[in-house]
Amino acid sequence: MPIRVPIRRSLILLVLTATCAAPAAQAEDLEDAARLKALRAEAAAPTPYTEVATQLKDEIEAILAGEEWGDDSVAAAYGYPSPAKAIRWSNRLQLTRAQENRIYQIHEDMTFWAKKIAPEFVKTEAELEELFRSGRANPAMIKRLTEKSATLRGQLRAIHLSARSKMRTQLTTEQLRAYALYRSGEG
Repeated sequence: MPIRVPIRRSLILLVLTATCAAPAAQAEDLEDAARLKALRAEAAAPTPYTEVATQLKDEIEAILAGEEWGDDSVAAAYGYPSPAKAIRWSNRLQLTRAQENRIYQIHEDMTFWAKKIAPEFVKTEAELEELFRSGRANPAMIKRLTEKSATLRGQLRAIHLSARSKMRTQLTTEQLRAYALYRSGEG
């Protein structure tokens, strides 16, 4: 019988150890799960680069569509209307049929010419990015691609700014005031 006592004590000790260790192991599993969840959230969280990449993707889509994409802020700041917004707000601005037709033509011309240049601009920007991504960047290639990109961007900007310049002559003083009000509220 004395043999049973050590076995019982060992068995009790083993059971106690197992039952005490199980919550500790579960706690470690929970901590690991929490750490894993935090790491996944951190990996999924937008970084400055992913935010820029998303913004660039949206910008590229607008550029290829011939839309205005932010390089016209100098004109906007001084009251030169966007053809697209004037069309969108045509009822609010109380445009005449003749005004609408002229504004549609300005918008169509702007979009047509911008779409002609946009693919080459986007391609040049992609080549510049690839140059750095591949590790082949050198001063001569950087100079060639940045100059080409700057020229194309300048041409796109001139197209959009010229369209805004033409727009100012299409609206009455009252319509320009109304446009400014709508624009300030982006209504």
